[in-house]
This record gives sequence, C-alpha cells and structure tokens, in this order.
Amino acid sequence: MLNYLGISDNGRFLFPREWGREKFFVSMQRERFEGIGGDLATSVLFDQNFVQDKLSITLGASHVHTPDLENVLLNKYGLPSYYHFTELMDYKFGGFFKGLNLQVLIAAKNEDFTQKIPKKYVINRVNMTNYKLILDYRF
Repeated sequence: MLNYLGISDNGRFLFPREWGREKFFVSMQRERFEGIGGDLATSVLFDQNFVQDKLSITLGASHVHTPDLENVLLNKYGLPSYYHFTELMDYKFGGFFKGLNLQVLIAAKNEDFTQKIPKKYVINRVNMTNYKLILDYRF
C-alpha cells in the first residue's frame, strides 16, 4: 500500500498526546506528526497474515520531509527530515494459551542526509533504532 500525507504550512497539526497516536494512513509505530506544519510524507506498507491468521507481519518504510529546523511555528519539536523503517511480527497463540500474543517490533529512524543537520537536532530524534519484545495477554 502506498500512502501520502501533506500538512499545509498555514499552521501546524496539533493532537493532544492524551488521546493516543494519530491514525493517518502514513502513520507507523514510533512516529508522530503532532506539532508539524508544511509536512510531506510518503510511505509504503506491506501487511500479510500466515499460519491460519496466527502470524501477521507488517513491514513499512517512509520518508518525512519536515520544515526548517529553526521554524518553531511549523516544526514545534525541531524534527529534521528522516527515513522511517518498521517491522512488526505478531503471533497469536491458540489452545491453552488463547489470548496470549507475542510481538516483535523494530523501528528505525535515520536522518535525511541531503540536509546538514546540527548534532543538537539529531540526538533523540533521528539515527536511532528501537527494539521491542512484547508479551501481551488479552482476556
């Protein structure tokens, strides 16, 4: 699935974090568009179920072009343009363990090297990978 998101530069998109994560078609795990205006994002997502729908795999890649880092009105958190890659594997157990899910999530954000980005805008924003092993029981 190929998706595109454009946020106008007439203001920035605000979404209270208490409401959770915004659900745009380009949204992937560990990605938020809150506080950004004048944003262009494209993504490619692949979602497939295997083993009688017990195993699902979701792969995603996106490029997010953000406004100038110093433009606080359109780039509230000073987020540089980046590439985002995610992989989510979700296995739903059956039988005695029905309701138990095992998830593996890998999310990576890498800076867009077409820009010269000062280090203060790189740390805790881009050039990082997040690994999660999640054991979830739903009853």
